[in-house]
Amino acid sequence: MMKTLSAGPPVDAKFASITLHKSNFIRRLQFSPDVITALHNVIEPTWPMGIRRERTLDSCYEFDLRGNLWFGKGKDAIPARILIREILATLVRFL
Repeated sequence: MMKTLSAGPPVDAKFASITLHKSNFIRRLQFSPDVITALHNVIEPTWPMGIRRERTLDSCYEFDLRGNLWFGKGKDAIPARILIREILATLVRFL
């Protein structure tokens, strides 16, 4: 005998993506303008080398940061981890 499964009540879910590219890019896909502004406001004071540029690329928003964040060696290692922690803490506020 086959059992019928129920999907349950519908869920109102929103999805977005954040990705790390090359050695210093952070891309965001489907973030609202207020989230992008909040992220800019946390990246700027947290990352000591600063933001090189920001731009919209296809359907995502991209931060190009100075330095080599994602290699995790030398002088960039700890500040890069602090930056990721601050980005995640900021995103939690928008859940």
